[in-house]
Amino acid sequence: MRKTGITGQHLVAVSHLARGRTEQQIVQYMGGVNVKPLLKEASDIWRAKSPSALVIRFINSLTPEERAQWKEWASAHYARLKGSNKRQRRQLAMFTVRTTATQSSAELAKQLKVDEGTFSDDLGALLGLLSGIETRAGLVAVCYLVAQGASAPVVAIEDVPYPRLTAMQLEVLRLVGRGLTDVAISIELNRSTRTINTHVCTLLRAFGVKSRTRLAFIYLHRYQPAEERIEWQSEGTFRWPPKDAVRQGEILRFLLTWELCDASYKSLSELLFIADYTLRKYTEVLMNRLKRKGWPRTRQSLMVAAELHRPG
Repeated sequence: MRKTGITGQHLVAVSHLARGRTEQQIVQYMGGVNVKPLLKEASDIWRAKSPSALVIRFINSLTPEERAQWKEWASAHYARLKGSNKRQRRQLAMFTVRTTATQSSAELAKQLKVDEGTFSDDLGALLGLLSGIETRAGLVAVCYLVAQGASAPVVAIEDVPYPRLTAMQLEVLRLVGRGLTDVAISIELNRSTRTINTHVCTLLRAFGVKSRTRLAFIYLHRYQPAEERIEWQSEGTFRWPPKDAVRQGEILRFLLTWELCDASYKSLSELLFIADYTLRKYTEVLMNRLKRKGWPRTRQSLMVAAELHRPG
């Protein structure tokens, strides 16, 4: 959904940004138009704090037909990254995930336990493999499109409405936030599964989101009392990252991001350059750990538990 105030010129400027063009190149493509104010206005309207965040907002505003075209463009570029080494792909993965949170290269390098120079050199090498893409925002656009595919646009959490909820709806939302299925919620609340499913569908429509995982995140970020959050954290989960499952911890970082948490296994396996089976196996390992702590054995509850323990 496109925001009111976004004009055709804004969209053209941001589309060039998403294709990895520098401001000087965008000026040339737009016939000498001063693009700096246009990009600044678009960032303000979309509440984007970095070029990469602006690009992601733009991608989320595309129609399904437009997304399909951009997906083809991104897939063609991403295939070229197979020439990178394992370390570079890992750093690319972390960069793609964390740039949406406007973290600096220094912070990303620290998380990856490499020096900033090596991190910058590796990103430079990755950009060198992508003909015509010269900026990190373009690199993020490619990775994000590959992960999301042609799925429905994601509603940014700050754009989700604030509907008035009944006491029952709020309780259902809380249990969805815990990762429970409709059947488990119906047992917990002594209601029929059909009634619970109706409440969940109503909540999805009210918040304008497409999945239970997003409902769970909305509960965590908007409605969960601080005392309950502390209780859930103390009950739950595993060491971050799992001491003997570092690779699984890296996978979980992908699943955790607001933009990628509902991407398909196939899309995520393409992004990670690993087999779909391997990704499923890693996720199974993590869900089994969670089950032993008394949490539902679902990918949704894995997202919730990991979000509660997200590194600062």
